Formats: sequence, structure tokens, C-alpha cells
Amino acid sequence: MRRGGAGDISSLDLLLDTICNTFGGIVFIALLLAILAQAAGETAKVDTTAERRRLENTRRQQQVEELTASVHALEKKLQKSSSPPALATNTAASDLAQAMATNALLRAEVEAKEAAVAAVKSSLGAERLKDSEKDRDVALIRRKIDELAVPASRETAPVAVRRLPRVGKVAGTYMTRWVAVHRGRFHMIDPIEHTSKALLGVEFDPAVRVHHEPDSWVVELPPGGGQPIRAGCERAGVLAALLAKIAPQRHVIRFMVDPDSFAEFNYIKELLVSRGYRYMFSVQCPPYFFVRGTPDDAM
Repeated sequence: MRRGGAGDISSLDLLLDTICNTFGGIVFIALLLAILAQAAGETAKVDTTAERRRLENTRRQQQVEELTASVHALEKKLQKSSSPPALATNTAASDLAQAMATNALLRAEVEAKEAAVAAVKSSLGAERLKDSEKDRDVALIRRKIDELAVPASRETAPVAVRRLPRVGKVAGTYMTRWVAVHRGRFHMIDPIEHTSKALLGVEFDPAVRVHHEPDSWVVELPPGGGQPIRAGCERAGVLAALLAKIAPQRHVIRFMVDPDSFAEFNYIKELLVSRGYRYMFSVQCPPYFFVRGTPDDAM
């Protein structure tokens, strides 16, 4: 291979130098661009961090301002309302003390009135007890006087014989109680078979005799027996004792009334009607018998 001359060698060197310089320039430019890009990235990163910090500081500043405003508002509110509550508390305490004093006075007055009422009730109770005892004693004395004051003509009078009316159908189911009214006196008749049952505490006239005949019951009323009508209607009387033992819804009372006692029987009717008892009565005027009763009784 043949080598060229001096001119050829210098041209090659120039070409190589040119290529090297060009490549070096390219590398330098690339390095410069890389450095510039990195610097730009750092600048952007610094700018973003600074913006975030600025926004955070702004938000915190707003919170501080809001809290400060709230504190000032509360202070103003407390300053405005500091005096009235104290006055209101003092007024309420004064009203409470006055109300308690008034209640104490009212309570003392009520207790005094209650004591007075209790005293009056005790006095009334004692008076009622005395009145009850007096009524009972008076009734017993009247009964003894009536028993002792029976005229001799009445004791020697013949035995009165009365026939009991037949017991018809009465609305509902009732037990029948029999009472004879003869010469102004009550005669309680013992319970008759199939019409009534015995009653504890009811004083029946032991002198009255009852016997059965083929067509009716016959009652014999001896002279001097029984109890006066008004005494019998009092608390200790035989009729009062009978009414205390029977219920108006289950019993009907049947009276045999002699003509000489018919006027006094009105007193008995008033007592029965006022207490809601059903009754029937037959006027014993031989040979006629008049039977009457409450409107809803079927004879």
C-alpha cells in the first residue's frame, strides 16, 4: 500500500480534528442541556414547595383570625350578661325565701284547721255514739212499757185466727217473708215450709202458732204478743232487724193487716218504699180479703 504525500497527511489530520471538535461540541451541548434541565427541575420543585407552604400559612392565619374573633365575641357576651344574672339570682333567692315563708304559714294554718276538724269529728262521733245508745235504750224501754201496759181485756181476748193468702207467682224468683199486723202490733211469723228459710238474728214471735190445713196455712195470734209498729220500725225493732238481713232483690214481704191497724200500715209502706223492698199486703176483714202489693207483683 502506497502512502500519500505531506499534503494528504495534513488533510486527514484536519478532518480528524474537525470530527473530534464536532463530537466534543455535541457532548458539551448535551451536558449543558442536562445541567439546564436539572436546574429547571430544582427550580420548579422549590417553587411548588414554597406555594404549598404559603397556602398552609394562609389557612392557619385564617383559623387564627376566626378563633380570635370568636374569643372577642364571647368576651363581649360575657361582659354584657355579667350583671343581670347576678341580679336574677338574687331576685330568685328572695322569691324562694318568701315562698317558703308563705308555705310555712299556710302549713301551720292547715294543720290548725285539721286539728279543729279532728276535734269536731271526735266530738260528733262521741255524740253519735251517745245518740245511738240512747235510741237503743229508748226502744228497749218502750218495748218493756208496751209489754207491761197490755190491757187486761186484751190478755183475755180470744186468739185471733188468720189464714195466709195463697202465694201466687211473683215476677222473678223471690223468697217470701210473712208479717202479721194485728191490733197495732207486729207479729213476726216463723218461716213457713216451701216459702222461706230461717234467718239468723231475726226475732220471731214464739207465741204465734202456724199449722197447715188442707187448703191453706192458718196462723194463731195470741193477745199481748208482738211489738208496736213504730217501735218495730226503729233500729232495735223486729222489722228493722228483718230488713237488715234480707236483700230487696231476693225477697218479698207479705203482710196480713187487720182493719184496726190499716192506718198505721202506711208508716210501714213508706219505710219499705224508701228502701226499695217489694211487698204485698192483705186486709184481713172476714169474710173478705183485699190483697194489694207493688205494681209489678203478680198475685
